Amino acid sequence: MVLGNQEETFEEKDLQLQSKKPSLKEVIASVDKILELVEQIPHLATKEKVELSNRLKYLKLDIPKLDKQLILKNFDSIDKILAATREADSSASFWQEIDSNLEKISWWIRTSL
Repeated sequence: MVLGNQEETFEEKDLQLQSKKPSLKEVIASVDKILELVEQIPHLATKEKVELSNRLKYLKLDIPKLDKQLILKNFDSIDKILAATREADSSASFWQEIDSNLEKISWWIRTSL
């Protein structure tokens, strides 16, 4: 019986989240915002900054095509680079904005593809 209740709760929560699913326009705006914020990361090596910028631009191009494999590949790489960079300096205020935009993109990927 407990399992049944958990499933119902999960489904309800899932439906609420589904209704808050970001639009294509919002997701692309989130990619643009992260692109902007990448320039503010002081501890980001030039190589990573270039790769991150390129991957974000590719992601922006891939999103309207709904190519799940390409989108996931680029998103995973972006997430890994940002996670490694965050370890070096997580105190900067822009991380909160990067995280909220990453979450929006991640949610769109999970609910749209």
